[in-house]
Parts: sequence; structure tokens; C-alpha cells
Amino acid sequence: MRLPGSTLVIQLDVDVPDKPGELAKLAAILGEAGINIDAISAESTGGRSYMSLVANQPMQAREALTKRGYACSSRTVLVVRLDDRPGALASLARRLGDAGVDIVSL
Repeated sequence: MRLPGSTLVIQLDVDVPDKPGELAKLAAILGEAGINIDAISAESTGGRSYMSLVANQPMQAREALTKRGYACSSRTVLVVRLDDRPGALASLARRLGDAGVDIVSL
């Protein structure tokens, strides 16, 4: 299946303590290494936060974070840019579902 406007990228999933200032620390580590964060999301549960990020240099980002004690994993994800119109997400989700693709995060 071909999706116009889509690209494969490496996403890093980082386990961090759920406390004030952790995002600033993580962002500073990457910034000092000359790495740009292109996208980021976070979720907190049970005293831990889980940040998922896409960086312009994913392997260097993983190395920089690992050296500072962060537990990181990586996976290849599909980034899809949609038209800003009602029903665009429904249409994409239907196509992916019909093709047997399981959506694990948005």
C-alpha cells in the first residue's frame, strides 16, 4: 500500500522519572549534542513517564540518552501527513484496517 505524504522514521521510546524538570533535562542532553527533536509525546503512569520522540539523528540521540542513564528503545514508525479536513483520519484508518495494519499509537 502506498500512502502519499508518508515516511518511515525511527522513534525512540524513553523511560524517565515522573517528576518536574525531566523533559528539560532530556531536551538539554539532546540539544547539547546538536540533536533536534522533530516530534515528542509523553504519558505518565505509576510514577514513571514514557516519552516517545522522533529526532533528526535518532541513533546519536539514543547514544546520548543512554550515556546519561536513560533506558531507550527504538522502532521504525510510519509518519503520515493528512489533509486538514473532516474525515481524513477516518479514511486513512479504514485503508490501514482493510490492509490488515494494526495502529499501535497516534
